Amino acid sequence: MYIWQCNGNCKLWKSGLSIYLRSETVSKQITFANFIVWYYVLQLNVPLDIVMENVVNNFVDAEHTITLGATVPTGFEDVSCKEIQEKITALQTATCQGRVYFQVAPNMLQKIHQLRSVDNLFMVIKFYSSYEYNCSKEKLLEEMNDMPSKLPWKEVVKIWNKNQKYCKKKKYVKKFFASQSRGGKVQELEQSVLVSAEAAEPGNFEPKQKAAKCLQNDEDEIRFRVTANRVGKKQCITSPEAEWHFGGALQDLTQWKVDLSNYNLEVFLTLGIESVMISLSLTQGSLHHRNITHFGKTTLRSTICYNMLRLCDIQPGDIVIDPLCGTGSISIEGDAEWKEAFHIAGDIAHPAVSRCANNAKMINSKVGPSKCNIGILKWDAIDLPLRSGVADVIITDLPFGKRMGSKKDNRILYPAILKEIARVSKLRTARACLLTHDKRCIINAISQVSSLWKCQRSMFINVGGLSVGVYLLKRTLNFTEHDIVK
Repeated sequence: MYIWQCNGNCKLWKSGLSIYLRSETVSKQITFANFIVWYYVLQLNVPLDIVMENVVNNFVDAEHTITLGATVPTGFEDVSCKEIQEKITALQTATCQGRVYFQVAPNMLQKIHQLRSVDNLFMVIKFYSSYEYNCSKEKLLEEMNDMPSKLPWKEVVKIWNKNQKYCKKKKYVKKFFASQSRGGKVQELEQSVLVSAEAAEPGNFEPKQKAAKCLQNDEDEIRFRVTANRVGKKQCITSPEAEWHFGGALQDLTQWKVDLSNYNLEVFLTLGIESVMISLSLTQGSLHHRNITHFGKTTLRSTICYNMLRLCDIQPGDIVIDPLCGTGSISIEGDAEWKEAFHIAGDIAHPAVSRCANNAKMINSKVGPSKCNIGILKWDAIDLPLRSGVADVIITDLPFGKRMGSKKDNRILYPAILKEIARVSKLRTARACLLTHDKRCIINAISQVSSLWKCQRSMFINVGGLSVGVYLLKRTLNFTEHDIVK
């Protein structure tokens, strides 16, 4: 019998599939189905106006405290919030489904871009709580037209200029290639393709596709677009209609150039159920686009890797092992943040080991102080070439049984992996963090090795639209059968 824990208040016992909701004033038993409804409604889908009631700080100017928001992998909101509190002097923080809100000083923008658990960053310009939508479409569109005139856009541009120093810019590069026409004549066609600034270096394109110079755009010239998101059906206008009227009024007010493709400033207009939020994007692309250049079928996002590593509480001198490394995203991310630990990655498939090595070489080839010093080996995860009791942390992305392997194979693979990593782990102190979509197999596997591993915490996160389980295990004092035989 083992326990799932939810925020320290709920315990799900496997036998009987019942939940005990325990607090100082409440003590009652509820069914498993009711628990799922309670968890997602009360813990994840908290209305935005309730979350931001105490955290929101409408933008005034570039000298006052600003309210920032960050999108995070759904399920890791608390983990990301802890990183923000440790690395940034945040006055207040709050979380809701897939987002973290916090108040900081404008001079903290550089540190904010160095966060590793978040995907995108934005600044709250104005938040209207308890907003009543007009039932008349024409009047509501007039309200959209009036909103830009009430906001301090000159001060917003000052924050935007400060942020440009730290934002990873994307450049629009022209690729020239030759194509044969019907008449037999070779015509040179020009096609603008969006690539990152790092990929725009010479030699990154094929010989037939010669990279030309980047388009010379004035960095001070603002090219903007408005992106509207509508929650629910309470509004009598569509998202495109809100974008047209709000963006048109903003263009008339500021005389900025409208560019829906090659923009460098993006304004978000979020139409909630009973609220409206206007915000400025601080990133031109997701921050999880880092480290990996050679991808596999199931490459894990860097932000998810970091949050899993953070759950394990890695200490200086720890030996961190990924027995099913794939492209090495977990070990590479761990080495980038925890330099004083030793990271080892391995896989049984030669293409996976090759991709992992190439990703490490690509990081080492870049000019800068950051170097990747992970150990890369080819091994079998159920027969690791390591002596017993050497590993402090085991962290891996198990095969889901969809693109890689099958659920039938997982019934045999999961228990075998748990026994083997228990053998190489240190008694009592070792931690293991496992991610998988095959929840039934991992639950059965943990119950089979309950004498070796105890589940301390479990959570569900969103990975590509799939509800994936993350399980944090702690090594017990019991020896494995392999150690007893020796």
